[in-house]
Amino acid sequence: MDEKKLIDEIINGFAPKDKAEAADSAAERLVDGYDVLYGEGELEEESELGNPRAQYQLAEIYDSGPLEKRDYNKAVRLYELSALQGYDKAQNAYGWCFFIGKVVEKNLPEATRWFRRAAKQGNARAQYNLAKCYENGAGLMQDIDKAFTWYLKAAQQGDDRAQLQVARSFQVGNGVRVDGAEAVKWYQKSAIQGNAEAANDLGYCYQYGVGVKRDSEMAFSFYMQSAENNCAMGAYNVAACYHHGRCVKKDVGKALKWYEMAAELGDCTAQYFLGYFYEKGIAVGVDLQKAAAYYSESYKNGERYAFKRLKKKKFARYVNLKVNCQTKSNT
Repeated sequence: MDEKKLIDEIINGFAPKDKAEAADSAAERLVDGYDVLYGEGELEEESELGNPRAQYQLAEIYDSGPLEKRDYNKAVRLYELSALQGYDKAQNAYGWCFFIGKVVEKNLPEATRWFRRAAKQGNARAQYNLAKCYENGAGLMQDIDKAFTWYLKAAQQGDDRAQLQVARSFQVGNGVRVDGAEAVKWYQKSAIQGNAEAANDLGYCYQYGVGVKRDSEMAFSFYMQSAENNCAMGAYNVAACYHHGRCVKKDVGKALKWYEMAAELGDCTAQYFLGYFYEKGIAVGVDLQKAAAYYSESYKNGERYAFKRLKKKKFARYVNLKVNCQTKSNT
């Protein structure tokens, strides 16, 4: 995986802030742009006096508060001042600045150093971030065992994304022994908190009997829960169930609807099947132009079989395969 894709993948799973505590949540904390704990004007005064909590909260306002108050330079400086005093949330946030290159130059090793400082203090968000770094070898040597250790620490504190990763680790034996029942337990913990990916994976466990008895009704229920919470894979699995008559009665019209949703969310396999539906006239009229468009999008997003469909003569007028191949090889 090239560096850009690696960074994008990690960023998509990272949690720069701890949303679990209302006192440190910008959305719940601000009253006219100031912290309800201090009152107007007092937050700046406390920050200037060196209060690390106040410095962190003021940094949050500059970082993600009302647009008219945002100032990333001030935010990063205050994160640093608070972090240097050992405030764990600021350490995690300051590490995140290094991770994405916000104001400071991007520096993955430095990011992991700050994540580690916060993680050792028990900050669940930082533990999750550090685990991601270990899993992907970002800023330090890849170590799947250590990744699992830190995911588990965060999961035990109730972090739903960490719980998801712990469940997946138990399912495939990543840094820990394979244990389907343990995987299901952690998927459930994560799904209960509203994690759509966990609900989808739980559906898979019920469909194929991983750690639980097979139960098609439960499988479809979890797939639907995932899909309704805008998970692309969940929407794809709902569509696939309707398409092939798995877990539910076959209905290609409903399959089309959920493939469309999954495709909008970026699922390349759903895009492929939409192309196939339009090519063959399944649940819709034949439309080779739309089929070519979906196949092209699917191929661009990584579905190799879509390219084989596009090579058919019937699509020659709708797509320039030479251009698509060139584009694919350079991504």
